[in-house]
Amino acid sequence: MVSVGQEEWGNLFMRSWVRFLVTLGTVVRFEKDRGFGFIETEESDEDVFFHVNDVNGRDPSENEQVEFVIEEAEKGPRAKHIEFFRLDTRAR
Repeated sequence: MVSVGQEEWGNLFMRSWVRFLVTLGTVVRFEKDRGFGFIETEESDEDVFFHVNDVNGRDPSENEQVEFVIEEAEKGPRAKHIEFFRLDTRAR
């Protein structure tokens, strides 16, 4: 039997809930030299701020589809855990 500590259980719990909280959007502005940009979503009238450190992988391009989690920050909503959206085309 494998022993799992409290911290590992917390991480597993958060990862399972993140799946339900993922939002899809489109990068509408990215200022590479300043390290931030904005994502447009259908759920909100306001674009969501993101910092380049929250992007997994390469820098995003404008009009690129991404998926992410919205967190409340001091200055308003912020996109975190940003991944490039890929439609799963594998046959099921």
